[in-house]
Amino acid sequence: MTCSPDISVSSHSSDDDLTVNAAEEDRPSLEESLADIDRLLHLALDNRFHEAYEGTEKWSHCSLYHALGKGTLSFLKGCLTLERPEIQTALDNLRNCMDVCQQEKRHSMTKLVWRPNYNSYTDVQIHAELCYAEALLMTALMTFLEDQNLLNLVRGAFRIRACYQSYKECFYILNHRTEWCSEYSRLHFESGVRLGIGTFNLMISHMPSKVLKLLEFVGFSGDRQQGLRELQASTVLENGLRRPLAVLIMLAYQCYVEHIFGNYYSDG
Repeated sequence: MTCSPDISVSSHSSDDDLTVNAAEEDRPSLEESLADIDRLLHLALDNRFHEAYEGTEKWSHCSLYHALGKGTLSFLKGCLTLERPEIQTALDNLRNCMDVCQQEKRHSMTKLVWRPNYNSYTDVQIHAELCYAEALLMTALMTFLEDQNLLNLVRGAFRIRACYQSYKECFYILNHRTEWCSEYSRLHFESGVRLGIGTFNLMISHMPSKVLKLLEFVGFSGDRQQGLRELQASTVLENGLRRPLAVLIMLAYQCYVEHIFGNYYSDG
């Protein structure tokens, strides 16, 4: 009598596990998910935000870029509305994205001592490093918006530092990895890395000089020229997934930020 419910629950759980596993086996490949998210991003930029958001939901529990796309769209909505429910939804979606990234990343204790051979990593594992950095940055920014108390500010600062270190590692991978499964995969990786490194350098370079010295002491760099070069490099990657975002950042910087700070950039 007492065993019967357990058998029933176990059988039901087994059926659920089989359903989940079958669903994950049908999930799109890295190239397919990149192409799909590229399409959904253009839908969002074409003022079809809700349609784009719904398009990310089916695979957001197991696909790197669908999870990142869902988190990014909810992050943008949270920033634009500043409503607490939207901010909480964005945080939940971004945490889900980081969980998916952690499942795909390769974990090794030796990574703390020396850099691994990234040519032995799969393209999915490499992209998981980049997606994790992006999700971590957005989570840190959402943390600031959620509640501006001292604890959240400290927590967000540590997340931003961890994110920057992840971006630096991705930049190393971009410059040293020679074996890719496809040029398509490498192109989208480069697009994201250059966007992240460029944006970080540009933001930090505009900090007050005393703050900048402190940030450089703890490992940040604030080279404005490098920041602009990396962002421009991302904008010229014609089919890069993050190209529209790089274009928007460059446009906002040149039309707004430069006029505030009185700094103008020249290729010469």
